[in-house]
Amino acid sequence: MAREDYYEEKANTYLKQLVKWLTEHMPTAYKITYRGETKKLAEWSFSAPARATVREMIDTAAGDCLSAWFNEKYPDYPAFSKVKTPITSESMKNNYIPEALKNIPEPKTKNGIAILDGLVLLDNVKLNVHQSGYARWVRDLLEQRGEGQVINASELIEIVQTHGSEEVKRTVQFQLEPELFMVVLAAMVFNGDIVITINGTTYDAMKYDELIKLPLDELVEFSHIKKPSELPLPALRELFNLFNIPQGLLNQNALTQGIGQLRIKSEDILKQVAALAHDIRDGIPVLNTTLLDRGDVADYRNQLNQLKDFLQNLQVYNTPAKLKHFKYTAEEVKDYQHTLQLVTRLEQLKKRAEEAAKVANYIELALNLLPANHPWQDKAERALSALIDALKQGDGAHQELQALQQLKAEYQDIYMAIHAKARLSATEDAKKQQLLDDPRHRALEQLSAIDILSKQQLHQWQQKVNELKPCWQLTRNDLEHSPLCPHCKLRPKDEQHVQYTSLEELENQLQDLLDSWTETLLTNFKDPEIKQNISLLKPEQQQLIGAFISHGEFSLPLNVQLIQAIQELLQGIEKIELTIDDLVDMMAGGNPLTVEDLRRRFENMMTERIGASTTKNIRIMLNLGKEGKHESFQS
Repeated sequence: MAREDYYEEKANTYLKQLVKWLTEHMPTAYKITYRGETKKLAEWSFSAPARATVREMIDTAAGDCLSAWFNEKYPDYPAFSKVKTPITSESMKNNYIPEALKNIPEPKTKNGIAILDGLVLLDNVKLNVHQSGYARWVRDLLEQRGEGQVINASELIEIVQTHGSEEVKRTVQFQLEPELFMVVLAAMVFNGDIVITINGTTYDAMKYDELIKLPLDELVEFSHIKKPSELPLPALRELFNLFNIPQGLLNQNALTQGIGQLRIKSEDILKQVAALAHDIRDGIPVLNTTLLDRGDVADYRNQLNQLKDFLQNLQVYNTPAKLKHFKYTAEEVKDYQHTLQLVTRLEQLKKRAEEAAKVANYIELALNLLPANHPWQDKAERALSALIDALKQGDGAHQELQALQQLKAEYQDIYMAIHAKARLSATEDAKKQQLLDDPRHRALEQLSAIDILSKQQLHQWQQKVNELKPCWQLTRNDLEHSPLCPHCKLRPKDEQHVQYTSLEELENQLQDLLDSWTETLLTNFKDPEIKQNISLLKPEQQQLIGAFISHGEFSLPLNVQLIQAIQELLQGIEKIELTIDDLVDMMAGGNPLTVEDLRRRFENMMTERIGASTTKNIRIMLNLGKEGKHESFQS
């Protein structure tokens, strides 16, 4: 075994040396004699590629020598001018022809274009079967046949030589190899000129993709070819009528243009149908209902899906050849007219629903903004109900939409009026600020530090002032797309129980409160004990209080020292506040009482609230509630 390896290694070494020598020296060391002319190999193989192999040099030399003879013997054989290197039988079968078959629908690869161009099947890199003499030969033979008759393979391809069991076949005319001739036949199948039968299966333009998937040795064993059936004109007329395509485009010279319009229109409707089937799945909702019930939705979507399948199938018929095999009957095509009308109705319904939703949604939002039981709400609810009924009945709902537009304008009037009452104008807002900056307000804030005066009364007044919100930017145009003020977000429903106090009334209340607190202090200063305590104050404090008592009112702005003197004078006085609820409880909730019972219950209440404290320094105040005043009296 080791000896065999040794000799094999030696043989490979000598073979490499031999091939190297032949590659380097063969073009000049060997000569070829052709037709009595002897030249070196290099002079015969001038078209050989750089660094050619021994086989390539021999093949090139043979090709250069025999090309003139070949052209004389086979003058109509294809000239593959776009191929830069010699085509061998092996490369033709394994590379060039498979590529050419794939390039027939759309020529794009170099090798495929080279073969198609050589067979004169291209016109500006587009398939054009009619200018090819090879295809014309087949077409002429078919024209000599009667309707439905076939041409057998044996009439197109013949055996020219036999080498043992191997047969050499060529076409009866042009002497084309069967494999190369299959490119011509395949192009004619794709173009709709012929149908071809292989192993009992007939292939037409619709089955072209299946045809070129067959092995090449199976393709060349076809049994026969024949003309395809003619255009199914009744069905195609209905089809073109379905898409409003002129019938004249069914003529042979205009059919390609007609197919182009068919493709564009069917694709557009296909997109529309797919979107519509999706859009109606929820029944076309408007407000809190739908315009289609579940049964309608299921039925309509089923019809739309059938139409969608039909439109998708139409995309296959993109050539005149394929249109010859249109599978639908005229009646089947005509039935889709009803579905297209359904598409139009549903599109119109969807469009009307979208238009109606804009104003309907506005009205529905407005319903939730106005106070309950407002007269406008009843009219709006009836108008919305009428709109839904009209849309469901397939009506244009023009009157109903017009009624809603009028209600929208009416609502805007109502809202603007409510807004004007509930919000301050720019002038009123300035007056509000003046009221808060008023010296009387400042005086009350200072006086609220005195224990016997009710801070709650001042806080209630301030709350009323702060409840008055300013908003003077609102215009009617602001309410065009939203029923709510975009600046202050006023919701009349939420503020219906708010009793806004006018600025004039608030100013009066401010003066009343200052007068009331002034009277309370003056009354307390009349108390004998407090009078006596005045003399105990510092001289300057006595002077300030004396001036207040003699004038019977405060001088504004308040003197801080006066406030301090009053606080010091009233120090030790205790305030006890009673509410209306306290008095109601003391009166047994309104039940009848004897005089003695009333007296006893009153004394018990006083004892509970005052206890054992001395009554001289106690001041009892009655809180009348948010809208009332505090009344005070000395115990």
